[in-house]
Amino acid sequence: MTHAPSRLLTPGDRYRLPLVACSSVAKVNSDYPTIYEENAAWVREFLPFPDADAQGRMLENRYPLWDSLVYPTGLAQRVVDSSCVTSLMFEVDDVALLQQGLFGEIADDWAAGHPYGPAFSNIWGRLEDRMPHGVYRRYREDWQDWFGHTLEENVHRRRHEIPDLDTYLDIRRVSVGLRPYIVAIEYVLDLDLTALLDRDRELNELKLLAVEHAMLANDLFSYRWECFQGDYFNAISPLLHVHRRTLQQAIDDTCLRIAAADKKLGELTSRLRTRYASTPGAGRMAAYFDAIGLFCAGRTRPAGTTATATAGTACGRAPSPCTATAPGSTANEHAPTIRRRGDKAER
Repeated sequence: MTHAPSRLLTPGDRYRLPLVACSSVAKVNSDYPTIYEENAAWVREFLPFPDADAQGRMLENRYPLWDSLVYPTGLAQRVVDSSCVTSLMFEVDDVALLQQGLFGEIADDWAAGHPYGPAFSNIWGRLEDRMPHGVYRRYREDWQDWFGHTLEENVHRRRHEIPDLDTYLDIRRVSVGLRPYIVAIEYVLDLDLTALLDRDRELNELKLLAVEHAMLANDLFSYRWECFQGDYFNAISPLLHVHRRTLQQAIDDTCLRIAAADKKLGELTSRLRTRYASTPGAGRMAAYFDAIGLFCAGRTRPAGTTATATAGTACGRAPSPCTATAPGSTANEHAPTIRRRGDKAER
């Protein structure tokens, strides 16, 4: 563990971003225009903003596009539901509100007394009604785990500490907030794999490998932007500042970890496809395995698709250099990333 340096990345620093390994090809949900409009209508109705400009800036985050990328084959209305959770969870910055919304019962009097209370009440109530019981339980538990690990992550932030890579990964695999989205694959495909997950260890492992791949891709693509925000809680920072890699070595090591996760994910998916090919519901299981790969591909989608993201070069193209220019510059292409909560959940 080391103390975070005052400057993480200097304008003009350069690194070469290798091709990012992903065995699936990214797609966007064909119902994205409808998903966006329905999400925007929900945001306008339930999320509080001081003025129209603030609301417009929030909508420019294009959260429903993120969900449409990771659920390209999902049922449109259910992708809308997921996008409403995304919009809510990454806008709330009140720790007590998050605790109540994720761990407590959302009573009418509580909802009426908080600016975000009606939003929590509406979307979580809708999901509880629509999700199979086992799916909803696992989905909410994963959000609860995310909350706890986010608090742990913020201990390091408050102390301005960069942990070693293993410590970082133990925290970030949960605090990145991707595990609930893997559970929601079942919801958007109208599946309930609860019973199968209870007895198939490798089916659970598939989820963790998908999160590993997507988490590292998220860190890789968001590293430059986060550095200029003073945010060092990223997989590249421990390699650079604790394990003493050069910047290029840290980038390369992260890409190698992504490639290893992609390889393991492909091998495990092949075994599971064979295992479930002759079982009842084989077609639905095949759709689930496809959706896991598409989820990972959606995390490595190139192009300027969100206002909150930054990266070097996009995956799927020849490797090329990335220059550390100030955020907002068009010098580098963008890839959709999970927006960091920073210190929000510790307030």
